[in-house]
Amino acid sequence: MPSIDAKISRRDPTNWQSLSATTSVLPFAAIAAHRNTLVWHEIGGIRALVAIAAWAAVLWLHPLVFGVAPIMLYCKTILGYPSTRAFFLVVVYV
Repeated sequence: MPSIDAKISRRDPTNWQSLSATTSVLPFAAIAAHRNTLVWHEIGGIRALVAIAAWAAVLWLHPLVFGVAPIMLYCKTILGYPSTRAFFLVVVYV
């Protein structure tokens, strides 16, 4: 990131000062430091809902498609699989 920062600061030094004062390399660090505010409508509510629905669908369909539960508690309580088919496999969906 330092090389990108240096290029942008050389290209447009006046706008770089205001941009660097309100942003951060780490996600949400500028918001936590009160240098910026979180504006939910910029993220888009539909995108967030679609992402959550897709994640839930993949989590629910995982044992049916792959035969392995991503979370043991989920399989035992929701789908009613016996504990012998449930594994401690945590899958991270990105």
